[in-house]
Amino acid sequence: MDSFNIFASPLKKNIYFDEDSHTYTDDDNTVYTSVTTLIKKYEIPFDREYWLKYKADKLHIDKDELSDHWNKLTVDACEKGSEKHLYLENNVNAFYGTGDKSDYKSNIGFSFKGGVKVINLDFINSTDLKYKHPKIYKFLLNLIDWGYTLYAEKRIYNASAGVCGTIDLFAVKGKEFRIVDWKTNKKQLHFRSGYYKKNRFGIETSNWVNKNETFKAPINNVPFCKGEVYTMQLSLYALLAELFGYTCTGLHLWHIRDTEDIMYNIKYRKEECKLMLIHNYNNR
Repeated sequence: MDSFNIFASPLKKNIYFDEDSHTYTDDDNTVYTSVTTLIKKYEIPFDREYWLKYKADKLHIDKDELSDHWNKLTVDACEKGSEKHLYLENNVNAFYGTGDKSDYKSNIGFSFKGGVKVINLDFINSTDLKYKHPKIYKFLLNLIDWGYTLYAEKRIYNASAGVCGTIDLFAVKGKEFRIVDWKTNKKQLHFRSGYYKKNRFGIETSNWVNKNETFKAPINNVPFCKGEVYTMQLSLYALLAELFGYTCTGLHLWHIRDTEDIMYNIKYRKEECKLMLIHNYNNR
C-alpha cells in the first residue's frame, strides 16, 4: 500500500487508556500502537552493553558499578521529570470532569466523556503557574487572547493506522489548532545528530562531535537525536489531528529545566510522518 488515502476520513472510535499497561484500546478491544512506540521502531537503538564496557574501560572502573550508577541516574531523572510533569498536569492539565483518565471517551478525536473543564483564564489564575513558570503562564494567556480553547491530555488516534497518542495541551480555534508539549530532559535539547565531547573529568566541553546518524528508512532524511524524536512525536500528533479535518498552525515544545523554561517552535515533519504511517501499515 503506497497511498496515504486509506487513513483519510478516519473511523470514529471510543478510545480508552489503561494507565498500568500503558495500552490504548477501543470498544472492540482493538489494541493501538502508541505514537511514541511507533516512532521508536525507527530510532537507532542504544547499545548499552557496548557503551558500558567502553566507558568502564576508559574510566578504569567495574562495569557493574558503572551500570548501577547509570541506573540510579535514570531513576533520579525520571522521578524529577515526573515531578515537573505532574506539576503541570495538576496545574494546567487538571480539567477532568466526571470519570477518570482511564475512562476517557474520544468520539471524533475532539470530544470527551463526562463534564469537560476547559482551561480558561480563571482556571490558570487559580494556580501558582505564574510564579513557578511565568513564561509558560504568559504563553497560555496569549493563546487564550488569540481565541484558542485549551484542552489538556487530549487523546488523538487513527483507527485505520492503529495508532493513538495523548497530547499534553491541544489549542483549538475554529478548525485550526496548535499542539503544546512539556519535556523535562536534564540536558539541553539538540536538533542535530551528535554530542558535546566531555573532558577527562566528565564535564561537557564546547567541542561538538557530529555523528551523522539518521532515523531508519523511510525517514532516514531526519537526523537522529532527541530533539528530532520529539519533532516526530508532535508532528505525528498533528497529522492524526489533521486527518479529522483540522489544520495545524503551530507545534510548541516547552523544555522545563531547573534554570529556565525554553520554548522551541517545532518543524512540522508532515511528509515524514506520512511515510512512517504507510511503512508501518505495510509491515504490521
